[in-house]
Amino acid sequence: LISYLSFGDALELAINTFKKERSLKEQLIKDLAYPLGMLGFSLLGIYFFNIAAFEPLIMSVSQFQSDLSALYIFKNALDIFINIIFGFIALFLLIGLYYKRPSHKVRAYILLVKHLKDSIIKDYLSSRFVMYLSECHKSGLKTKDSISILKSLKSEPLISFIAFHVEEAFLKGKSYDEALSNPF
Repeated sequence: LISYLSFGDALELAINTFKKERSLKEQLIKDLAYPLGMLGFSLLGIYFFNIAAFEPLIMSVSQFQSDLSALYIFKNALDIFINIIFGFIALFLLIGLYYKRPSHKVRAYILLVKHLKDSIIKDYLSSRFVMYLSECHKSGLKTKDSISILKSLKSEPLISFIAFHVEEAFLKGKSYDEALSNPF
């Protein structure tokens, strides 16, 4: 980075990029907080209803109705549903821990992009890449130099991965728009 910019310009670029990155993360957290909170509280509500309130409900209904098989079937289905949901949560946490490593992040990203064409993760990472590229351009860097800098970001393996593919597209003679709309 220093070889392309003066120290002051490089520092300004780093600070601007950090501010935009933080702003993007804050917006993502703000956008996901309510739906994830509601999902979590709903699952906890179903769980506590099943373990604390369902048996007393069945006992009170048994005084009025002799056939409780439908309620027991529902309770068993609810038990299975809760176990499946908590199993998926545990599985996602384990997968998240595995893909925390930089090299594994790239593998996970490739899997997601191949299997989920309109992934929110792809949109998020694409916007981060464009933000980084834009900050480099604002600092007066040429596109080639900007891509070289982004490819060398060891702390951002996904940005580096995308920069690699964008550069490959440029080397194949694709236009700027075509290069930025690559599958990754």
